[in-house]
Amino acid sequence: MKYAIKVPVDDGWLYVTETDRDGNLIAKTFDTREEAEAFEAGAFNFDSLSQVVEYQEGLVDKLTEEQIEELRVKKQAIKEELYDKVKMEMFKASSELEGIDMDEKQEKALDGLTKLGQVMEESRKQYEEENDAWWDGLTEKEREDAFYAVCKRIHQAELMDHGTYRYALYDVFGFDMNMYTRGMDCGYMAIHNAIGDGEDYQKMRRVTRFEVIDDSGRAYIKYFEVGEGIQYALQDDDRTLKVFIDKARWREDWL
Repeated sequence: MKYAIKVPVDDGWLYVTETDRDGNLIAKTFDTREEAEAFEAGAFNFDSLSQVVEYQEGLVDKLTEEQIEELRVKKQAIKEELYDKVKMEMFKASSELEGIDMDEKQEKALDGLTKLGQVMEESRKQYEEENDAWWDGLTEKEREDAFYAVCKRIHQAELMDHGTYRYALYDVFGFDMNMYTRGMDCGYMAIHNAIGDGEDYQKMRRVTRFEVIDDSGRAYIKYFEVGEGIQYALQDDDRTLKVFIDKARWREDWL
């Protein structure tokens, strides 16, 4: 069972939508009513006529072009409204520092945003516990198969195809957009970024010319001699980048 949010449009109702990886409008769905209600609370005014309903597959496919355009307009309005609430959070923080009181409506909006964050965090923790229980319930062979399947696809997406985070999720793993946030929660986005940085670092270790460029142009150029290599090091609490070019030190990274 999936849940969606309906909003009033003229004399009818339309689902809140999102764009899939092919650029098509689809209904934004949620696994639980609580998740849908949490999103609704953060995206709409408290006096909004929006409703959380059980999602009926295929309804969005029957929309006319006019209805689709109405959805696009509504979606943009939702984005702007949510953006305003985020700005209000920042304004509240600065107002407290300056001793400025906020009115009741602003306080309610910020309270709703806070509650949304709390509900989403509770949902994340619940999923984490359920996922750990699922993993612990697998046999050794099932864990090995799951590990192999995941690592194989990460290797394909990251090192063979050099794809984006979305490419890995949608094209290699075959997930839908619901996994975008899950991928962030489990740390895959951090892994993806670290792999990209690591690949760049590996390439930099194989250079044969080093240049320092400032506003005046090339301030320093060093062509490596035979046997020379390069090593980078951060020092002074990561405030200083040192570069070593010699015939010995760089080999330490390759041992």
